[in-house]
Amino acid sequence: MPHTDTIPVSASIASTGTGIRYIGEHCYAYSGEQIISNAIVTMLEFVSGSGLIFAKLYQTANYYSIDSGQAAGFYIYLNDILIIRNYERIRVGGDYENMAPQSIEFIIPPFTKVKTQAQTDDTSNNSFFQTLTGRVYGVE
Repeated sequence: MPHTDTIPVSASIASTGTGIRYIGEHCYAYSGEQIISNAIVTMLEFVSGSGLIFAKLYQTANYYSIDSGQAAGFYIYLNDILIIRNYERIRVGGDYENMAPQSIEFIIPPFTKVKTQAQTDDTSNNSFFQTLTGRVYGVE
């Protein structure tokens, strides 16, 4: 099942970065750790291949000094159009907290520019991670 894009020779199978990887009828992308402090940061950005993708995006974060009432979330854009926004207040407090994984399922059409972002309004440095997994259909 060929795709329009391939894994670069320099990439390992479990590599991180903004791109997408295909293995048979499945695909994935790992952002790796991104440190965010009161900002919006692009986590993943790629153009999908020739198949339709049923995707699921997961976001987790480690907060190093967050107070209750701070907010965090993610955004998903398809062809520069915002299709999903999940931004909510954190209801925890303390010196160190792990954000419960946030996830959402969505469809990525063929040959679509995909961009995901993470955001927090907390002013301390916080570790964010995104993982996109999917099943690819319609590739010949």
